[in-house]
Amino acid sequence: MTKKLLVTIPHFCAPSDSPNNAAANQTAYGSVAGSPARRIQAFQECLDQLARTFAYPAYALDNRTGLIGSAAFILPPEWDVEILICVHEENHLIDSVRLPTQANVIQVGGLPQELGFACHREMASRFQTCDLLCYLEDDIVITDPSFFGKHVWFHKLVNDGAIVQPNRFDVDGDWRKVYVDGPLPKRHVMRYADLKVQSELTAEYGSRRIRFMRPSNLMSAFFF
Repeated sequence: MTKKLLVTIPHFCAPSDSPNNAAANQTAYGSVAGSPARRIQAFQECLDQLARTFAYPAYALDNRTGLIGSAAFILPPEWDVEILICVHEENHLIDSVRLPTQANVIQVGGLPQELGFACHREMASRFQTCDLLCYLEDDIVITDPSFFGKHVWFHKLVNDGAIVQPNRFDVDGDWRKVYVDGPLPKRHVMRYADLKVQSELTAEYGSRRIRFMRPSNLMSAFFF
């Protein structure tokens, strides 16, 4: 049975000198600095991977007939995907990307820094009608077809005792995978979490024993 998945994405892009940009002084963020070309590329890849990996069926070419589609083997998608993009007024690149048919756009006002809260509200309003809800920043690319299934597996394992979060990584020019959300000094975390409480879990996944550790970096670029 296909499960309902809601992916919410906050999206904002405006030049740092824009009069509408309330975050103009935070030029360390790509959404308010430099050319939008890289943002468009990253945003498009985020959307494309969601669509191709989770939203559409996989077809097999029948080499006897040269046919694909309904006449060939089809692996249906596991998830019924809805992508909800929250944008701030006119400060966005929606017109510069190709949106999957599963994507809808909601335009909100207020402070652009509060776009994430708009996503939170949408997730809360769909809680009863979706099997899984998540928040995803607009430059994160998911390529693992089992990504959401792994979350379901972990939740069945521990129920509400813990939640597993993805671990973001970049790949440099030498193909090295670098996990960018590494440990933080304890003084930055102590007011938010006690790292000594349930600091580690282990479980069997396939032929491997996996070790889950409570992170000191409370990154929120993606969460369920």
